[in-house]
Amino acid sequence: MEDMEEMTYVVLISPDSHLTPSQAVKQILMLKADITVKETCFGIIMQGKKEILDEVIKELRKLDEYGIFIKERGFKIFDNRICRLVRKKRRPGFHQIEREYSSLPYIREGLIAYDKGIISPERIKPKKIKKAELERIIEEIIDASDGVSPN
Repeated sequence: MEDMEEMTYVVLISPDSHLTPSQAVKQILMLKADITVKETCFGIIMQGKKEILDEVIKELRKLDEYGIFIKERGFKIFDNRICRLVRKKRRPGFHQIEREYSSLPYIREGLIAYDKGIISPERIKPKKIKKAELERIIEEIIDASDGVSPN
């Protein structure tokens, strides 16, 4: 049998969710899945075989269908290259996660509205603009900057 790929996921829990990171960790531990779990201020970090993590994610989503957001993490849990204890400062990417985290209630609201049919796919599609309009906008920006490069 082939080895299953090991992954590390960041699980962000929307700040307006009834589920806390601590509750999520407890639920995961009750599953007795062969993974490593670490609680964070934004949610949790999970590491293990991809297939097992995917099953755990399915169970987590049952707790809050619209409030659980998953993304892959490039580093394993306790990797010294990004560990705050070793580096003595915030880890790389913290500010990005902080920004994403603050947007989650809006994304959650949009997902709920979409599922309820309040927002239709047609309403979401961006308006197309003609080439001439795009060129006009670019010229306006260039004229406004007086040809000064932003760099």
